[in-house]
Amino acid sequence: MRGYSLYREEDQLGMVTIGWHHYRACLAGAWNDLIPGMWIGAPFQHTDPYLLEAHRRGFKVARTIGAMERPTEKDFSVPIDGIFWDLEGGGDPTENARWFRILYNRTQAKLPSCNGAGIYSGLPGCLYAGQTIQARYGCDYALLHREFRRWWGWPRPLPVACVGGIRGVLPGHALDGMPAACPALHSIATPPDWSAPGVEQELREQVRDRLAWVRKWTAGGGIMLVKSKDGPAGSRWLPEDSLLCRWLGEEIRNA
Repeated sequence: MRGYSLYREEDQLGMVTIGWHHYRACLAGAWNDLIPGMWIGAPFQHTDPYLLEAHRRGFKVARTIGAMERPTEKDFSVPIDGIFWDLEGGGDPTENARWFRILYNRTQAKLPSCNGAGIYSGLPGCLYAGQTIQARYGCDYALLHREFRRWWGWPRPLPVACVGGIRGVLPGHALDGMPAACPALHSIATPPDWSAPGVEQELREQVRDRLAWVRKWTAGGGIMLVKSKDGPAGSRWLPEDSLLCRWLGEEIRNA
């Protein structure tokens, strides 16, 4: 499977796979459920020993920021390999793009191991409740791309676009308006009802569709796993989460 690293076209390290909430697997000791080398999403303020263990096992730690959170560089600590922001909180797209670029720049200066930047939001070519992602989520990938390019220039980090919000096969216009230089990670969410007929087939078809998008997108990218809702046990890692990781790993290997 051809892909690119998070931040440089020269570094062809294979397809990026990130689990936004997968620190839960680490806390549960479910290391074998994770895909080797994947990025593990962990809340930015966590300092738990599990993060060091994740690094020891070869995983990368992506510090995640909630939609309405606004930390400063002082709130981050090692291990940190990148910052991923859930930009679904609304607001002015220009201010959001500038804030994230400044946060990343200051954090990277403080902690040089921070070499990845990612934004989680919607698909630029699709509408959400009749609104564009700029209007609904305050996200403009082109603005983000320009902020990062203008500040550093190539080959310093460009923001990875983590896109989602639609199940099934994506329409052909899904990435219209996405800067061609930005890698795109397509999100796969846990299904709302694991007991529904055909869940495995539906998920596998969705994964295959997203892998096809990764193959044809010039800047590469990968897959992002998100937890659509907590199960009956709350936010704990569940057998269903393990299944999703296993099915994704199988589809990647067979791609």
